[in-house]
Amino acid sequence: MLSRIARRWVAGTELDGALGTAKELNRAGLHALIDNLGEHYHAQARVRQAVAEYQAVIAAIRKERLQADLTIKPTQLGVLLGRQQFQANLGTLAAAAKNANVRVWVDMEAHDYLEPTLSAVLSLRPKFTNLAIAIQAMLRSSEMQLVSCLRQRLAVRLVKGAYAERPEMAYQERREIDANYAKLMATLFRSKVYFAIATHDERLIAKAKELANGNGNFEFQLLYGMKNQLQRRLAAEGYQVSIYLPYGRDWQTYVKRRMRQARDTLRLHHFLFNGG
Repeated sequence: MLSRIARRWVAGTELDGALGTAKELNRAGLHALIDNLGEHYHAQARVRQAVAEYQAVIAAIRKERLQADLTIKPTQLGVLLGRQQFQANLGTLAAAAKNANVRVWVDMEAHDYLEPTLSAVLSLRPKFTNLAIAIQAMLRSSEMQLVSCLRQRLAVRLVKGAYAERPEMAYQERREIDANYAKLMATLFRSKVYFAIATHDERLIAKAKELANGNGNFEFQLLYGMKNQLQRRLAAEGYQVSIYLPYGRDWQTYVKRRMRQARDTLRLHHFLFNGG
């Protein structure tokens, strides 16, 4: 059972809850990005269970005719058991999703999983044009990753990044991450690929609007339960807006991450407006 706090960010513990919330989002003019929560699966049985659950999600999206896509984590689909197994599982889901006209957004987790994740997705891309991947602006190698994706016309979700990484791997200062995000975003707007601007940073969102200049080949992506007024305002302005909609019994790690982010935001707000 979800705690009262968890219900702010998580659409229930079962698929039915996510489907009901997705319908509500659709009625509000918002697209849904459905994710069955869970990560770092080492057991074969748990990985198989995750694949089966996502197949059920795809079938439900098709049956209910939802405006919804899928988002998955590599460590949930077997990357810890080897790249080949992860690629096979991802291919299985991509095939089912393609038949249902559903895009599969692949999250980018910690740097240790970057190479097998990107390699598997790029290998599958020629066969499955419905695959998409996240790129973290905090990583120093992000521009190189983006070039590889653009070369294969792979759809990209641009995020800031939420994992603690070593300084040699990632920018540590907020201003550096924001500057790199803006740089990568400009590259995406010059490209011909479909992409997502996934941030709640309203300065970067404003910059995206400036760069868009009528470009309809992108969407904004925001988290369920966060900045609801912004979500609806962007949709009312005519932008495609997708809401990351998590559900599942393994919700604790995700909710702790959201709570930590909320505390950090409050501290920053206090520093900026109250002098520290």
